[in-house]
Amino acid sequence: MATIEVCAARPEDAEAVLSVLRITQTETDNLARDAHAPLPSVAEERTFLAETLASPRNTFLAAFLDGELVGTANLVGSSRPRLAHRAGIGIAVEKHAWGHGIGTALMRELISFARNAGVETIDLEVRSDNERAIHLYQNLGFTRYARYEGFFEIDGEPIACDLMRLDLA
Repeated sequence: MATIEVCAARPEDAEAVLSVLRITQTETDNLARDAHAPLPSVAEERTFLAETLASPRNTFLAAFLDGELVGTANLVGSSRPRLAHRAGIGIAVEKHAWGHGIGTALMRELISFARNAGVETIDLEVRSDNERAIHLYQNLGFTRYARYEGFFEIDGEPIACDLMRLDLA
C-alpha cells in the first residue's frame, strides 16, 4: 500500500516544488498555468516558501507518495479586512500519482488549516469538464455557485469553469 504524507513545504523543498510545478503545468490543461509559464528561481521559491511558512493565513503544502514529492496545494487568505473571512486555493498533482488519494489528502489538510486560521469560506475555480476534480470537491462539501463561461482560453477555445465554495462558518 502506498504511503501518503502531506506537510507544509519548507524552503529546502524549493527545487522539488519547482519540479512538480514544471511537470504538472505540462501534463494537463486543468491548471491556470500553461506549459510555457515561467517559474520563479530556486532562490525566489525559497523566499516564497519561507514567507508562507511564517504566515498565519496562508499555507503551501507538499504531498509525498512513498517519499516522492508529487503534489502541491496552497491556500491564500485575503489580506483585505472586508474579505478576511475568505481564502482561495490551488492544487496540482503529477499525473502518475492521480487516483492514489493525493488530492483528497491535500484538500483535507487545506481545509483543516483554513478552519484553524479562522477562514469562513474557501473559494476555487475548476474547469467545468474536470469531472474528477469536481467530484473530489463535492465529496469534501464544496458547492457550485456559478459557471463562468470563457474563464480560460486554451488554443483559442473558450473554456468554462465552475466557481465553487466551501462554507466553514
